[in-house]
Amino acid sequence: MGKRYRGAILNPLSRDEFEFIRSGFLDVNDDGRIDGMGDLGEPANEEDFLIIPAFVDVHTHLPQLM
Repeated sequence: MGKRYRGAILNPLSRDEFEFIRSGFLDVNDDGRIDGMGDLGEPANEEDFLIIPAFVDVHTHLPQLM
């Protein structure tokens, strides 16, 4: 069954470049994995999301190393 999310998509391609899709979709399957992503080619709705990758903070503090 899955779910389709609509909205603007900011997709990093590398450290220095990204892809921006103003009116896109992101299909997620029942296991929570992304099945597809693309451009809808139609105007966005008020209810649409801003879809960006999750930020994972991997820093450490000195006490964690001792």
